[in-house]
Amino acid sequence: MNMYKHAHVIVNPKNDRYIIDRITYLIKKANLDWQVFTTTQQPNSAYILAKQAIALKVDAVIVYGGDGTIMECASATVNQIPLGILPGGTLNIVAHALNIPLNLEAAFALIYQGNNIIRYIDVGEISSHDITNKTFLVRASSGYEAASVANTSHEARKREGQDIAFARTYIWELLKNRFSNCQFKLTIDGKTIKVRAQECIIANSGILKREPNNIMALDNWSESSCDIEDGLLNIILLNIQGLNIKVVDQHVAKEIIINASPPQNVQCDGEFIGQTPLTVKVLANALSIISPANYTQKTNVTKSYKPRYTYQEVIRKRQFPKNFIYRQSNNNYITSLAYGNGKWTIIVSNNTDFCDQIYISSVEFPSYEIQKYWEQDFYITSLAYGNGKWVVIMSKQTIYSYQNYQTYIIDTYPRENLLQEQLKIGLSITAVAYGNGQWVIVISVGTGIANQTYFIKENFPALSLRESLVKNHRYITSLASDGQKLLIIASQDTNFSKQVYVTRTYFPKEAIQEYLMQSYFITDIIYRYGSWTVVLSALH
Repeated sequence: MNMYKHAHVIVNPKNDRYIIDRITYLIKKANLDWQVFTTTQQPNSAYILAKQAIALKVDAVIVYGGDGTIMECASATVNQIPLGILPGGTLNIVAHALNIPLNLEAAFALIYQGNNIIRYIDVGEISSHDITNKTFLVRASSGYEAASVANTSHEARKREGQDIAFARTYIWELLKNRFSNCQFKLTIDGKTIKVRAQECIIANSGILKREPNNIMALDNWSESSCDIEDGLLNIILLNIQGLNIKVVDQHVAKEIIINASPPQNVQCDGEFIGQTPLTVKVLANALSIISPANYTQKTNVTKSYKPRYTYQEVIRKRQFPKNFIYRQSNNNYITSLAYGNGKWTIIVSNNTDFCDQIYISSVEFPSYEIQKYWEQDFYITSLAYGNGKWVVIMSKQTIYSYQNYQTYIIDTYPRENLLQEQLKIGLSITAVAYGNGQWVIVISVGTGIANQTYFIKENFPALSLRESLVKNHRYITSLASDGQKLLIIASQDTNFSKQVYVTRTYFPKEAIQEYLMQSYFITDIIYRYGSWTVVLSALH
């Protein structure tokens, strides 16, 4: 049942000239009495439109746009009426924090179909001599992150994708200032402290380990201590050592005055807003947000790459078994596939955390179709080329929730410097394949995979590779071959305890079954030079 019969929808169309038509279509289709208003170039136009909606006594304000537009509407609706969010930005930090679907149709349905609750959440408020009551929902920060937000151009975000562009800028800021930090003087609920640090974060929501642009891990901070409904803000002071962030001090408070020497850039919820000094305070339970009814703090946490299979099945067919996708039962989904010796081999597993799965089959690499399914919250989980076609498996799941993917299609063998660059900045390679003269490498953010490495080999070096990987607590997670060389991706933090490799000129059905009976599970499989290579792993 729709609780919001009369609502104003405030839309920041940015560069999407079709978004008004899409939203209007959804409103008409649902037979809703909602009016659509478009932001203008006038400063704070979303805030003004939201205030006008409140004056007209609408039931709710619905906002489509990025984090900046959302925050303008949030500022207007504090202690007023419910706010619904249709994510339409690049970072979408607020949507991630509140577990709101990124897909437009899903977010729209969440608001009007009634499967929602009102959450009364805290709001952070920033003020200074040049900032007037700027609010934030997730966090504000002063230091490298703010400098990265300020210095990541819109052109780079469009060209490279938000996460990679932000990561490049972040790494550049780290390298440029790696020997420097600043003196923070903080007045925390009336008590003054001084701390030398490179970053000061004021967190309202505990998502520092799981949001898409957070490529660095906080290794000694528990995000469970940061609750968006507890009436407190968390202050975390950081120093950066390589790609690890060390928490040097932390506090909770209702009001914080921040001074820094030298003055530092400041951002809140992905928007650059100015420099220190400033005052931050919490407005407890001040904002009413339309949220998923099944929201819990736990379900909003992205899981690590840790398979928990208890059953696997191997399917071999001359044609890709399209019907399997449509008759899935018992929570079994495709986790790997390969083509060789005239047959498709499909590995089906349970306990994947997937909730839905589709496949795309195309002679050319299906970039357009992948983009279409990305917008519906499907993500690439496996791909292969065989019998003259690409087959891409995309899944809706919880392990990779809220990740952005970049797919690189390379006409020659993957350049080592490209792979090194991706791994160095904390991105993860989650799938690789070769076909039709092209390499495809799927790059993912926020997987939980740690310290990946790669090997380029003429042959599969089973013994030496096993010794090298076990010594460094790494296990193979992906394999691919162009028929001449092997690309092997190995990772830490995989939940694997042991790993074996099976290589045969014939399909090793008996060997696979033997290992499956010993509680090993197939991690990946390829066919090259007339031989099958199967990687099987035992789980902790």
